[in-house]
Amino acid sequence: MYLHPNPVKENMKVMKPISLTLVMSVFVGLLGMWIGGCETQEQKVERLIGELQDQEWSVPSNVAYALGSIRSKDAVPALIQALQDQDVRVRGNATEALKNIGTPEVLKAVKEYESRQ
Repeated sequence: MYLHPNPVKENMKVMKPISLTLVMSVFVGLLGMWIGGCETQEQKVERLIGELQDQEWSVPSNVAYALGSIRSKDAVPALIQALQDQDVRVRGNATEALKNIGTPEVLKAVKEYESRQ
């Protein structure tokens, strides 16, 4: 008499590593979300401001856009400095970000910048 291997037991051997991998992936993802969630809004803005100095044009350009979207007044000095960037795309997004922030002194700085262009 021939006995077939227990299919449930055989599948468990295959599923065990997959299950462990899945659990570890979920754990790492949740840990990352928790750590990222521990940052205050001010810390996130400071981190973004630091990214305005990146050498790849797309990073400061996207950061300027993001800072304008959240209307971060803390980012105003860095955004005004970004108006001097070599890349026109960075300068353009910095200009729009400052317009979104929209305080009178910021709008004055944007007007002065645009008059020099």
